[in-house]
Amino acid sequence: LKHLQCLEEELKPLEEVLNLAQGKNSHGGNTRESISNINVTVLKLKGSETFMCEYDETVTIVEFLNKW
Repeated sequence: LKHLQCLEEELKPLEEVLNLAQGKNSHGGNTRESISNINVTVLKLKGSETFMCEYDETVTIVEFLNKW
């Protein structure tokens, strides 16, 4: 991710992936609260400037989890 705007756009898919991973693990905190806190921070830091997000590669959730 090159810009905070891109992180903001990826927070919902990230939350979904973390919820899947957390479901397989008895440990884990409050994913939704953590994602919300990250979103608030990103919104404060990024300001009004916008960029076109560029990604290196597209992967499915399964591919991401296998790499992770």
